[in-house]
Amino acid sequence: MNEDKNVHRQTGYGLGNQEGSAAIMVVLLLPVMIMIMGLVVDLGILVMYRGIAQSAADLGALAAAQNLNVERLEAGVIEINVKEAKADAIRWVEHNMHLNMPHLRSDSALDIFVEVYNVSSERPTYHRFTGRLIDDPTVCVLVRFPHQFLFFLKNVQDYEISLHSDASVVTE
Repeated sequence: MNEDKNVHRQTGYGLGNQEGSAAIMVVLLLPVMIMIMGLVVDLGILVMYRGIAQSAADLGALAAAQNLNVERLEAGVIEINVKEAKADAIRWVEHNMHLNMPHLRSDSALDIFVEVYNVSSERPTYHRFTGRLIDDPTVCVLVRFPHQFLFFLKNVQDYEISLHSDASVVTE
């Protein structure tokens, strides 16, 4: 029986050899855990900002698509009023972005592009940003803004978040 205890002590399987090993593991893994937490926070903020911007672009596109040319509509032609649609889209996107992302207060940090396609199934066109075929009157809103990471990815310069949303007026 004494031989078994000696074997455990020599091979390192006994508990007597591992005093302080937990402290060493904590010291070695703590920087790794802090880096992982920083990466999680940075990517979480990125996903949150993309969601806010996507919602703002969706709202802008939907608001703009409601600006129908009433005179043409009375004649049976569905057409979006380009000037009003662009103004509404920009106003809705700016309002929602500045409301939910106060650090974008300067207008130079936020780029909003609005395209209005007054097309029909008889004269379709291709979407400028996505290349898809459009055969209904459509408003496209493209939103771009810079994002600065806070922790782990802080050295990544000029990361730009860019997304778009479309809203079409469809007849059945």
